[in-house]
Amino acid sequence: MQQTFEPLPKPAQGMAQRRVRTKRDWLRVRAVPSYQGRVLMELPGNTELTVLEERDGWLRIARPTGWISEEHVGGTGKG
Repeated sequence: MQQTFEPLPKPAQGMAQRRVRTKRDWLRVRAVPSYQGRVLMELPGNTELTVLEERDGWLRIARPTGWISEEHVGGTGKG
């Protein structure tokens, strides 16, 4: 069976991608940039993520695509 992959979402216009790493033991990925947003999944601690967009303290990430709170991640030192 042939495996297919969805394309990587594009970053917001004018924003360079950056990498972050989760600082908590787990982190919820949400459908919208809000603590009231539907939880799509939970990520384990120390997961490296690609940021596509920033909005009012929230980060839209790729793979898994969704929103996380910026306060629970730190930079990775990589571009």
